[in-house]
Amino acid sequence: EIATLELGGVEAVVLSGCRTGGGQVRPDEGVIGLRRAFQAAGVRAVVMSLSDVADHPARKWMEFFYKDRLTRGLTIAESVRQASLELLMEYRKRGADPSPSVWGAFVSSGDWR
Repeated sequence: EIATLELGGVEAVVLSGCRTGGGQVRPDEGVIGLRRAFQAAGVRAVVMSLSDVADHPARKWMEFFYKDRLTRGLTIAESVRQASLELLMEYRKRGADPSPSVWGAFVSSGDWR
């Protein structure tokens, strides 16, 4: 249903749930999932997670992402990278586990600007 929408004017969609970058793998078609559906509908970029994400790290990551994108004017790709780095540094400062499963779950696909 998403793929049939007209979303050509949408710069980016952010999917904050667990494993929103996944989907069914089909021979000769690749991964069929939310990312592909939104991009087929015309969305320029999709930010999604590739693994399970706990609520607190996901919320903090989103805060960093939107701050970097909206107040600092970074590109989507730069904002994704910066949010991950900021969350990693926050965990290191607190002496908490800086596992990539905490700070590295989110990626972007599509137009990086």
